[in-house]
Amino acid sequence: MGANREEPSFQPIINVTEGDMQYALRHDRYNCAIVRAIQRQYPEANRVRVDTEMISFSLDDDRRYMFPTPQPAIDKIIKPFDKEGPEAVKPVKFKLSHGYSRPVEHADSETRKARKFAMRASKGEHRERTVADHNQGCARYRFAEDAPEE
Repeated sequence: MGANREEPSFQPIINVTEGDMQYALRHDRYNCAIVRAIQRQYPEANRVRVDTEMISFSLDDDRRYMFPTPQPAIDKIIKPFDKEGPEAVKPVKFKLSHGYSRPVEHADSETRKARKFAMRASKGEHRERTVADHNQGCARYRFAEDAPEE
C-alpha cells in the first residue's frame, strides 16, 4: 500500500434496515441509507461518505477507513434507492473488505487555508484580483456615482 496506508484490522458488516432507508435522502452521499446504517452501528464514525465507488469514514482511533463499495450495495441499495426511493429497497447486509486506512491529519484553520490556497495556485484556479476588478465583476457593489438620479 502507500506510505501511510495500511490494511484495516477489521472488515465491518453493514446491516441496512428499513429505518435507515426511511430517513435517508436520495442522491445524497452524506445522508444515504448506507451512511445511516454505518452511523447507527458505529456511533463514533465521523465524516461518513458513500458513493458507487467508495465508502469512507473516520473513527475515534484517528484513522480514515476507505473501502470499495461492494457490488451488492450498489445493485440492491444505491441504484434502486436513488431511482425509485425507499419503497424499492429491502433490508440488506453486506461486508466491507479490500479496503485501506490512513492516519487522519489534524490541522489548524490557518494550515488548512494555506493548503487550499497552494492547491488552487498549483492548478491555476487562483488569480490575484484588484479591488477595482472585483468591484467591476460583482453586481452587488453599488457606488453613489452609479445610483440612478431621482
